Amino acid sequence: LESRYEIREVDDRILKEAKQQRWLTIRDRATQREVLPWTDLSQKEGRRSLSEFLSDFSGRRVECVTNDNDANRDCKFQFGNTSSGVKLNKGDTRTIHIINQNTIDAIKRKIGVDILHATRFR
Repeated sequence: LESRYEIREVDDRILKEAKQQRWLTIRDRATQREVLPWTDLSQKEGRRSLSEFLSDFSGRRVECVTNDNDANRDCKFQFGNTSSGVKLNKGDTRTIHIINQNTIDAIKRKIGVDILHATRFR
């Protein structure tokens, strides 16, 4: 599988402000068939679709979480190695980092390095 992720700025004419949408699609690398259509991860429905897809694919329950995930929920994950996250979670440091190949390729182009592997990131 391969994924493509884009952040799109959209003008909200009702609220009169720019809003970010976080779009993801997943394709079967061998056939180039889209197995998860473009999904907006900034919306609960989009995160639910991704969770269902990954759960079906892996055979295990997967939940797509965000840094603003339901505030009343006891979420043990944080997005970054910050002292506030460690304090909030009583020393639990389960940090989530997701860097896909497209991001690695963009970094390689930007810094002019040919060899950079996703395994360098967690």
